[in-house]
Amino acid sequence: MKIFIATLIVLNTYALDIKPGLWEQTVTLDANSIMSLPKVQEQIKNLPKEQVQMVLSMMASQMGPRKSEECITKEMLTDPAKLIPKNKECKITILKNTKELLTTSLKCDGKISGTAKLERSDTENYSGNFLGKDASGKEMKVAFTGAFIKSNCK
Repeated sequence: MKIFIATLIVLNTYALDIKPGLWEQTVTLDANSIMSLPKVQEQIKNLPKEQVQMVLSMMASQMGPRKSEECITKEMLTDPAKLIPKNKECKITILKNTKELLTTSLKCDGKISGTAKLERSDTENYSGNFLGKDASGKEMKVAFTGAFIKSNCK
């Protein structure tokens, strides 16, 4: 009986129902989140308020959506922890894991904390967001999308 229950638990391990392969990811930070970045803080700390707003507007327009390609393997899909880059300073907890939705909590020592949600639209598209706070308590918002490119990552 114990083996049967253990087997059921293993079989109920969900995998996000998207295709493995090469994906294009688009990440967009909102203007307030850009302000929270340590490099930005350093650059604007001695500027007058008027110039800070001008610099932030300029940075927001230049930082627009960032695109990258990512190889998502079958192993990553069957073990959601492998979807998340490893970082010694950050603790990531999987809050929800279904075929349609992956929700995680993120806490990085003295830096940022929050919740990320990744939701599939279909097997070739997903979208999500990260909502959190930086070390000073300022809100951070990041939106992201993914579109399947091809099965072969090479």
